[in-house]
Amino acid sequence: MILKSFQQVFPHTSLWVASNCLNKHGLILGSLEPLQIDFARVAQVMERPAIKKDLADIAILDVYDLLDCFVCDETAIRQMATGAAINSDDRPRLEFSCARRMPWKARLLQTLAMLTLYHSPVSACVTNLPQPKVNQAEMARRFEASTHILRALVQQLARNPISRRQEMDLALQCIPGHPHVRSCDAELEREILDLRQVLAKYPRSKTLSAALAEKLFLALKYDESAALYEWLLKVDSTPPPNAFTDLARIQFSRGESGAAEQTLLKCLVRWPGSAEAHDLLGGIYFKAGRIADARRHNEQAMRLEPGNQIYAEHYALVSLKK
Repeated sequence: MILKSFQQVFPHTSLWVASNCLNKHGLILGSLEPLQIDFARVAQVMERPAIKKDLADIAILDVYDLLDCFVCDETAIRQMATGAAINSDDRPRLEFSCARRMPWKARLLQTLAMLTLYHSPVSACVTNLPQPKVNQAEMARRFEASTHILRALVQQLARNPISRRQEMDLALQCIPGHPHVRSCDAELEREILDLRQVLAKYPRSKTLSAALAEKLFLALKYDESAALYEWLLKVDSTPPPNAFTDLARIQFSRGESGAAEQTLLKCLVRWPGSAEAHDLLGGIYFKAGRIADARRHNEQAMRLEPGNQIYAEHYALVSLKK
């Protein structure tokens, strides 16, 4: 709604989001004329000491890093906003729709997944290239790398740490030592360090233990994560759903498919509305050749979260099997 309303006034609209962290902020840029970015001018301005320092603090080290914050062009935004309503002074829909609260991680997951689907390169908007072939090739490499980073962040929010690591590694293949891969990994490690320090003061805190277990899980520190989750399932009468589902993922990665199945079944006893538990059970049954059971759980995951792209892909896969 915001994008469509903005583009009604400024037809040449672009959306910018830095991939230097799990970013909850974006910038909408619009004009009445087609966007043109002077490459040489931007590079020159970025060399000013104060600007260079500020950008370096957020892992934007050169003109390519800055241009790579470009996520969607005007065509992609127009397609993305198809069917959306207009927010206007006489019909201020946002004032009412914003009151419908949703967990921020779920909203951010949906948003980043959508942006990744419509990710478009900045190169068509860039002018005054000192070395056109070299500059265009580098922008293309950065675009490919940032696409992988966005996908990695989607996987992080979906709590798929192996897929997250694979996407980050693909970004590093495009740009060895990519500063945004380093900054995203550093952000996760800082969160783990902070939680360790606070948990040392409050060692019996279930809330802190659950938060640390999740961060360790995302960082592929499975042994520590599993130990915390197993403790939580023993001492907490109402453990969060992801305590079960993350532990089941760890168990399955160890080849303990029977234990993973039992953990997920316990999750559904406590949290019958867990779409993730149904989806993971569907995956276990699919790999075991129990297609009817897999289809039943994947269908339930889709019913519980019909807009989830990952669940839709799994459901489509199992539907192809007889």
